[in-house]
Amino acid sequence: MTERDRLTTALLALRIGVFIVMFMWTLDKFVNSPHASRVFDNFYGLGGFGPGLMAAIGVAELILILAFVAGYQKRISYGGVLALHAR
Repeated sequence: MTERDRLTTALLALRIGVFIVMFMWTLDKFVNSPHASRVFDNFYGLGGFGPGLMAAIGVAELILILAFVAGYQKRISYGGVLALHAR
């Protein structure tokens, strides 16, 4: 295995790891939207989100993290994942 192959494999593993964490956060928006709404209120100061809005945010986040793990539109998807982590 060449140096480039090892780097490619390591970066894929890193993307998969970040995807798994982000996917759990995304599932929370669908499965337990009151909890996700409280998280938005406590950490971002954005309160009062109902289940419909949390589902819409979850769909947008799911599309973003799927693009991220696939390596699609890297500048946009990597930047979006970075923005979700920035606080």
